[in-house]
Amino acid sequence: KWDYAGYMSRAFIYGLLGFFKNYDVAHVFIPWQPPSFLFSLAVKMRKALGFRTGKLVLDWDDLWSYDGIIAEHNKLIRSVVNFSEMRVYKLADEITTCSQFLTKKLLEQNISQKKITQLHNGSNVNDFFPVPQDECHSRLDLDPKQLYGLLVGHFQTTAVDKTIDHLIQIKSTINNLKILFVGKLP
Repeated sequence: KWDYAGYMSRAFIYGLLGFFKNYDVAHVFIPWQPPSFLFSLAVKMRKALGFRTGKLVLDWDDLWSYDGIIAEHNKLIRSVVNFSEMRVYKLADEITTCSQFLTKKLLEQNISQKKITQLHNGSNVNDFFPVPQDECHSRLDLDPKQLYGLLVGHFQTTAVDKTIDHLIQIKSTINNLKILFVGKLP
């Protein structure tokens, strides 16, 4: 459950901070949320009024609006996110994204390619080496005859439901499949 009063109070405070504080760089994560959106708007208002202000960098890590993650929330929250997500990026001096899909969404909104830097999520796979399968089974006390599927991450409620539905379909074709979850479940 969202604490609406606390959330909107933070939005007001962030708006004041964005307008009255001077930043060399303001880096905003999840900028569509009301506190971040009002902060970003206030920084741009400050700049428009001629006050010194630094760059506003917005970080876009996921598609939240419309058919995105926000679909599981109530109508008020969906309306706020759907309104602000694509508009807030027009305020940015620079934007980071984590995928070609999100970069394309920005370009469709006539955001200049010069403002966009695409940074992929993940790690350098050359820095990690797999443990031999028999050693892995032994360390984790896994049955070597069992086939394992591994899901890693922080799962949203609807994502878990959809994932489980897909796993049931897969399980019907692969009888010896056992799924292991690594990460936070709702």
